[in-house]
Amino acid sequence: MARASYSTKQRSSIYDFFLGNKEGCYTAKQIAQALGDQAGGATVYRTLADFTAKGLLIKYTDDNKLTYYRLKDCSAAGHFHLKCTDCGELIHMECEEMSKVALHIEKEHGFLVDSGITTLYGLCRNCRRKAEENEKNL
Repeated sequence: MARASYSTKQRSSIYDFFLGNKEGCYTAKQIAQALGDQAGGATVYRTLADFTAKGLLIKYTDDNKLTYYRLKDCSAAGHFHLKCTDCGELIHMECEEMSKVALHIEKEHGFLVDSGITTLYGLCRNCRRKAEENEKNL
């Protein structure tokens, strides 16, 4: 018999985490670490699965098989992911310019980009800064 859906402090803490971090994509491990003793790992995993099934969150798995979650209401055309090849950070990006790029690709090349699963790879701001500092010190 299925258990009735109910709200707990832990589930509220997880949802509040996403409300306070609307622009990001986070792994279950990152969420559990951010919440500390507010919610255990198993609770985080179960809640993420439930919130995803209910349509509150979007689940995204990158090519390294890491799974990320974000609020569904953050989804929009022109939303892409940026993945740092050095530290592994996944950045959720909504940008009008990327909407224009997606529209160009569709009009000029006949290809419809699924921006919700499109990932661009490179170096994040912090890793670029570290690399530049290392080059200066050589």
